[in-house]
Amino acid sequence: MFAVLNGGALYAQLHGQPLIDSLLKELPHQKEDTNKVNLLTALSLTYYSINPDEGIKYGQQAQALATKLDWKKGIGSANNTIGVNYRFGKSDNPKALEYYQKALKIFSEIDYKKGIASVTPKIGDVYKYQRDYPKALEYYFKVLKLDEEMGNKNLIAKTAGTIGTVYAKQIDYPKALGYYYKALKIDEESGSKFEIAIVTGNIGNVYAAQSDYPKALEYDFISLKIGEEIGNKDMIAIVTGNIGDIYTNLKNYIMAIEYEQKALKKAEEIGDKHNASQQLENLGLAYLSLVTDTQWKAGIVRSSKMPEGKYLLSGQAGQPDAAIPAGKAARLHKAIDYLQQGLAICKEIKTLDVMQECYQHLAEAYKLRGDY
Repeated sequence: MFAVLNGGALYAQLHGQPLIDSLLKELPHQKEDTNKVNLLTALSLTYYSINPDEGIKYGQQAQALATKLDWKKGIGSANNTIGVNYRFGKSDNPKALEYYQKALKIFSEIDYKKGIASVTPKIGDVYKYQRDYPKALEYYFKVLKLDEEMGNKNLIAKTAGTIGTVYAKQIDYPKALGYYYKALKIDEESGSKFEIAIVTGNIGNVYAAQSDYPKALEYDFISLKIGEEIGNKDMIAIVTGNIGDIYTNLKNYIMAIEYEQKALKKAEEIGDKHNASQQLENLGLAYLSLVTDTQWKAGIVRSSKMPEGKYLLSGQAGQPDAAIPAGKAARLHKAIDYLQQGLAICKEIKTLDVMQECYQHLAEAYKLRGDY
């Protein structure tokens, strides 16, 4: 399963302990006013990728002070930030949605457009991960209208890219590519490497879904190169896993497992449970494919259609890979083990899209084992 690149989540690594230390140093000197609410909210947001429990604590303090001051904008911002901690820090989608909806209600009451534009796509994100795509699009089109009203091209590009992702999940590839290329054009005009890497990676996903693997790898390698240039570990993990998934579809299982293991290791390092579950599912599928593909054998397959300097490996002749066990039973065991690990994470963080894939592949694996 190909992992989608999401800009909001990938910004997590830009926050760190030095910023937290700076904010904590200021906190004791603040009066009980709106400035302190903003400081507490900033602390909450900075903590979400490091210690979400602390992030929630500071968000609740901001919420309490803003309520005491009867400052609705501050109350809404605090709820929004608490939602971010639940969504990205604790992977608790239902709890995140609860706080996002509270924030949206307050922002709407005071007609705070910037706040509405901030929290509305987050609500869409939760519905997207819960596979309620019509509901997700409802919120994304609302925010696209707001972005256009405010004339913010960067946000227009980001929202257009997100809409493209939802259409891709609904298997409406022409609409998906239309919105992705709309986003890419704006990003290239602004010269934002980060955003270009996101949308090129997602364009690669659409081509992969249509089995145009050379085109998919062309865009994925562009995305991976930029991710490495800017040092974004989240992006590197996602794109590396997507490349592995493409190699599985090309029946190049040694390369697939190599890329997917790298992606899994990177996802675990940065604490990205959603991506880790996808890589575990991909690894399970790779081993399952080794069982079902009776024609697979070691050798090198070259293609002139591949990106310059690249070639596909379906094996390494004379150099058996120790990570791939011989025999159907051993490979099935590996497949089931990875899929069960992925399924456990899906149940924990309630991501139904990957969960469905894990169940589907597990059913096939148990059938092959004869465990009906």
